[in-house]
Amino acid sequence: MQPSPDAELIALGREFDAISIEMDRLKPEFDEISERYIAAERAWAAQNPAYYPSGLSETEMADARQKRHVFVATAMRSIAEQTGYDPHPMHDLHSRRDALADRIAKMPATTIEGLAVHARHAAEYTLCSEDFEEDIGDLDWDKVAVRSLIVSLCGVAGVDLRGRPVSKQET
Repeated sequence: MQPSPDAELIALGREFDAISIEMDRLKPEFDEISERYIAAERAWAAQNPAYYPSGLSETEMADARQKRHVFVATAMRSIAEQTGYDPHPMHDLHSRRDALADRIAKMPATTIEGLAVHARHAAEYTLCSEDFEEDIGDLDWDKVAVRSLIVSLCGVAGVDLRGRPVSKQET
């Protein structure tokens, strides 16, 4: 049997899907920690209302940015110590997936399986997860069109939005 003309694209898609599945697994905890981080950042902003006022010199701007950086880093360390959660794995996964996404976007597909890779890529970068969870009747027409196309392409290829095999009846 000859290899698929989209073999490289399909391999990238599998790697992209594996990272997306791992990100799905980490997301609830990451979201919870992110909320604490955002609260800490808001507290800093409330204590430092003159963060970027007009008229600051370059040196004063650099000093303000450094103070914010130190505060945010301290807040993140404190949150990590309190929860035992290190946010860096999620950041690493995002970086790795973004690099794969860039490569995927630059490869044309010539097979249904390759088109499904592009559909899953589009699902991650054009719609948010809520757009796939909401009732389709509650979405704007442009999201309905994109979601329908993505789901249809994956269905024809026999995979779900994470590249896992599904039967034609499940799509």
